[in-house]
Amino acid sequence: MISDSESIDQQVYIGAESCNKLKVRLVGNKLSDEIATKRIKKALIQNNGEDIDSHNRQLLHWNLMITNISKKNLNTSIITELYRIR
Repeated sequence: MISDSESIDQQVYIGAESCNKLKVRLVGNKLSDEIATKRIKKALIQNNGEDIDSHNRQLLHWNLMITNISKKNLNTSIITELYRIR
């Protein structure tokens, strides 16, 4: 499970090689049950009707973004809104 809270904001590293890893922020908001249900239905269709494993099903309940903007400059809710209007 990602988190029991309604949002997530933490530093993570991305990249395959340890010398080239990039420090970024993983920012996310938990979606409403209505939106998550729509995402799950769409994923089932894209998966030719086959079931989705529990980990991927949990991920469909979240709107996740990666950014290099620091917490000092923008909080989670502002980043979410900026991504929404992109």
